[in-house]
Amino acid sequence: MSAAALYLGYRDAFDGSAVSLSEDQIEEVKNTMIDQKEMLQGYIAADPTYIKQFNQENFVIGQSGRNEIVEMWSNGKSWPKMAAPKEGSLAWFESAVVSEASDNKETAWEVVNEYISPQNGAKLAEVGFSPSVNPETQQHLSDEQNDMFGAIDPAQLESMIPFKSVENEDAWLTAWEEIKSA
Repeated sequence: MSAAALYLGYRDAFDGSAVSLSEDQIEEVKNTMIDQKEMLQGYIAADPTYIKQFNQENFVIGQSGRNEIVEMWSNGKSWPKMAAPKEGSLAWFESAVVSEASDNKETAWEVVNEYISPQNGAKLAEVGFSPSVNPETQQHLSDEQNDMFGAIDPAQLESMIPFKSVENEDAWLTAWEEIKSA
């Protein structure tokens, strides 16, 4: 639904700490997605289902995260390509933080630093098909792995829009249920 909202020109709704679409805008997103549904294989939410359907050639273009494409690449499928829409790319960012309320900040920071250490970052990149926040991770990956998931060109970050909560969540969820059942 976020991608449809961007397509409809609601980019400003993604500024701030939450997606702020009005009920009328959510209705337009819903109607747009319902109208295009007959041209699609369907709306697929689960990553394994997406990859399976793509591999079975049930569709030739889809919206997905980088991880699904990289997983296909690492399983020997070289044909998937990625492109970012002109409206911007929705992006999921992982983070490790230490709460201000922590009773043991020093140990918590040790855990965070271990989590992003180059060796562990490389292992997590291999398993999760995602780059680490630590650029030194690249030293612990092969050239092929670095090409797939070792690094992201910082210029790509400019068009990325972080996934966020939705202010009008009830209307959003109702619209999504109506889209799926249409």
